[in-house]
Amino acid sequence: MVNHSSNPRRKRQGNPITLGRGKRRMPSPSRRRYEERNPTISIRVSAELYEALKELKAKGDLSVSEVLKVGLGILSPLTGASFDRGVMQGLAEACFVSCQECQPLTSGLAIRYEDTGGFDGEG
Repeated sequence: MVNHSSNPRRKRQGNPITLGRGKRRMPSPSRRRYEERNPTISIRVSAELYEALKELKAKGDLSVSEVLKVGLGILSPLTGASFDRGVMQGLAEACFVSCQECQPLTSGLAIRYEDTGGFDGEG
């Protein structure tokens, strides 16, 4: 069977109740509240900036909104207790895999880091 333009008729896909009406379905009240509290933004960036953003997201396991919050000063960058835990975990692993002569040096680094609040004496 063909339609008036000599094209074969195809079965229309989608909800048969809403087909042909041309109206969009209204979002539920909970969806409307969510959209009001969480508006969408869209921006265009250069290819270089986009690649840098992708690398930052992968390296720091951050979402785009978290990167934006850090840029706005709302969220502090990944430092503080998380960074300290990472340093201490790295030193512990280094101590575990190092030779007998190097283990006291690695332990000394960990003690110095804890005592001074960092390797540069700031903290």
